Amino acid sequence: MTKDNDLRIKQKLDFFLTEKVEIHVQLLDKSFLNGFINKELKPGVYWFIDHKLKGVYLFLKDIYEVEEFKDE
Repeated sequence: MTKDNDLRIKQKLDFFLTEKVEIHVQLLDKSFLNGFINKELKPGVYWFIDHKLKGVYLFLKDIYEVEEFKDE
């Protein structure tokens, strides 16, 4: 990922954290998570509450894209 893309994703994550928005996170390995960001533990590392897995570490470097969750 590029620094510009990392910055763009970080800005989205910070917004979703502040607004408590449910999100869909696509990871570089093609998997995904749905849930909420609980808090930023340290720069680039978030505590994420996933619908199925419960609490997981979410690393900025592993994220391909993040968007608001839309239940279809």
